[in-house]
Order: sequence, then structure tokens, then C-alpha cells
Amino acid sequence: MTRQNSFFFIAIISKIKSLSIIVTDKSYDSEDNHVLVRELHYFSVIHLDIG
Repeated sequence: MTRQNSFFFIAIISKIKSLSIIVTDKSYDSEDNHVLVRELHYFSVIHLDIG
């Protein structure tokens, strides 16, 4: 993931207050993003392209 993607991910989900599930593709699969999602009490679903 690029730093720019991470910056936008954090900026967007930090401002939205009515979410309960975050669904992204594998480019957003970083530990920092998972930690942020958990701290905001959301559930994350990261799509992994397997196969």
C-alpha cells in the first residue's frame, strides 16, 4: 500500500461516524489500518484475491 492510500483511508474513516463495517480491497490491508478500525469500534473486511 502506498502512503497516500493509507493517508486517505485514515482521513475518510475517521470522519464518518455512522459506519459499523469497513470493506476494502487488499491494498488497504495494513496493521495500522486494522488498529484504527478496531479503535473506532468498527469491523473490517479486507478482500484478499486468492487463487
